[in-house]
Amino acid sequence: MAIREDVVFLAERVFSLQPPFSRDELKTAFRREAKKLHTDTSGKDTKEDFIKMKEAYDVILSFDDFFINGASPAGVLVTTDGTPLSELGLGLGPMKNGADCPRCTHKGYEEDRIPGSYSSHRCTDCIYGFVEVEIPCKPCGGTGKFTQRRSGRIVTCRVCHGTKSVLREQICPKCRGTQWFSVKVGGERVIYYRCFKCGGSGEIELFNPVLPKGRLFS
Repeated sequence: MAIREDVVFLAERVFSLQPPFSRDELKTAFRREAKKLHTDTSGKDTKEDFIKMKEAYDVILSFDDFFINGASPAGVLVTTDGTPLSELGLGLGPMKNGADCPRCTHKGYEEDRIPGSYSSHRCTDCIYGFVEVEIPCKPCGGTGKFTQRRSGRIVTCRVCHGTKSVLREQICPKCRGTQWFSVKVGGERVIYYRCFKCGGSGEIELFNPVLPKGRLFS
């Protein structure tokens, strides 16, 4: 039986995903990896690797409470500890003096926005950082023919051999010669934390024996 730490490891190792992430982000990562492991793309037998990847996908998907990317499976916004935001910011109750928490402004939670991460992959469009580009042949002007000066005969161009173009090596525009390129994994994510100053109540307690019990509005 897999535990939560195993799921985190599988997500990072197999799909290059760091929690929290949504089911849609997991499905997108699965399609991306499946395309890379396809026989036509990889050029080799990857059936066993695909089976392992599919097993990891099924394990992660079976953890219903794992997808805490700002919302629970039911669509309810939750904090990182799984507490629904609707249960926070309810105050200290009628028997305690309290004022709005200055950190969360009575919400009981704080939020953090995390930009999408990037995953590096080896470039498959080039060879050692270079690609062959077809350009017009300069000696024959792209005609494939060449006129000899002495005899005046029209002969086939010896440079392009009549093809009108030649191949030249250029730096790969995809990886810029580095042989690696980065792919963005998911967009901006919002993570909610329980406010540590008020403990999620949205208020801080005031100890003043003169004041009547109950929340004080500022």
